[in-house]
Amino acid sequence: MKSFLAGLGIGIGVGILFAPESGEVNRRKLQFRLTEWLESFGRIIDETKGRLQSETGQTATKDQAVRKKDQASAEVLSDAVNSINSMSHDELMNVNGIGPVLAEKIISNRPYSSRRELLDRGILPQSTFEELERELEERRLRSA
Repeated sequence: MKSFLAGLGIGIGVGILFAPESGEVNRRKLQFRLTEWLESFGRIIDETKGRLQSETGQTATKDQAVRKKDQASAEVLSDAVNSINSMSHDELMNVNGIGPVLAEKIISNRPYSSRRELLDRGILPQSTFEELERELEERRLRSA
């Protein structure tokens, strides 16, 4: 087991050393993928619990209902983050306040782990961020 962990650590270190992108970009990508993995793992666990309960005839508890609500809100947030990470140059240009320069800046700094990251990193000013939020909400309502 120790040799496995040592090999894993060496492999990660070498991978980071020879990565084609900067450390910050790799860390953001790693954080984004880890978040996705954790969310999908949580969904799998919840689905498995639900199947087990339905097979054994148990009813859902209040705690499980709260978890399902949290999961649904996390999926909505995840969809919003994914839409920022997948919006095309033209879609970004359709948002009031976003021109070609800002659209390129948004695209070149992807992936984002949250919408708020656009403000925190100084990519968008507050007013433009609010316009983008409105556009994403309209988009979500149209697709629902």
